[in-house]
Amino acid sequence: MENKKNILIVGSSSALIKKIKDYYNVGKIYVNTKIVNPPQNVEYIDIRDDSTDELLKFAFEKNINLTIVLSKKAILADIAGIFNANGQMIFAPEYDSAKYFIDKSALKKLLYKLNINSSKFGVFDKSQAALEYLKTTQLPVIISSTMPESENAL
Repeated sequence: MENKKNILIVGSSSALIKKIKDYYNVGKIYVNTKIVNPPQNVEYIDIRDDSTDELLKFAFEKNINLTIVLSKKAILADIAGIFNANGQMIFAPEYDSAKYFIDKSALKKLLYKLNINSSKFGVFDKSQAALEYLKTTQLPVIISSTMPESENAL
């Protein structure tokens, strides 16, 4: 008899659940995002993505064999570092590895600092400075927003 594995998925997971169930013989899959008509052996848990201590406690209680992280919030909370430090198998990048790819402005700053060719960019704290930049730059321009620094974990 095969040893079935319990899996915890943190983040939006419907497509992944289907693939795991189609290709692997799993025991129970726990997810922290609600799914309409969840498949058999899939159970919703009410734990937020960034509640890493609660997720770790849950992983120990339910004998989770692998945690798969699809959530930006969980990665920013360094769930991988916490799970690794406690001997839990996890498929997710650690915070230090992921921070430049999660925050696009941090990535652009890193590329600029390393003198790697990249499209021209600007990071503005005040709207007036951004408007002045738009008056002097060539079009087309892509505009995106980021969280204010007080809310940004990076």
